[in-house]
Amino acid sequence: MKHSYDTDDGWTPQNNLSSFDDSSKEPNANDFSSRIKLGLQDSLHSLNMALRFASSGDIPIEVNPCISISGLGTIGLPLSERDARLIMSVSHQAPYEKSREPIVDAAVKQIWEMNADQFELRNPKWNMALEKVIERVAVDLDTPGGIKATPYKMFLYEKGSMFKEHQEYVSLELL
Repeated sequence: MKHSYDTDDGWTPQNNLSSFDDSSKEPNANDFSSRIKLGLQDSLHSLNMALRFASSGDIPIEVNPCISISGLGTIGLPLSERDARLIMSVSHQAPYEKSREPIVDAAVKQIWEMNADQFELRNPKWNMALEKVIERVAVDLDTPGGIKATPYKMFLYEKGSMFKEHQEYVSLELL
């Protein structure tokens, strides 16, 4: 297996293996881990194309989603303090992740969550508006098979509980 690429920016699998491996040892073609890393680098390099991974833009949506919550009914927007307290009564505290370890600590953040089976977005006009957004993102990302939006959770952040940086580790089993 030969790994030699000359690119305009000087990139080669050998001089960039350190971006995948924190160790300082030289790549060994007989080492399984090194072979996987070099193979991945070969595959990515052979794509020879620019890939988009994000989409952004302004799409005005002036449609109320008509949020219906199990046990409560329809919740109006903008959200009132009364309705926020009602939502908290049927939600559970959301964990936050620190080093991929979920932690629930009310002293740190007051975040409430509901699973997708606890709420519905009932306004058909909302769904039509969302479909337009999905179509635009699919075009922007050049996804020939299209994309699908699936409700995951709904979060309610108490005042002062919004993270500056936030990442959800979502694992959906797609059918």
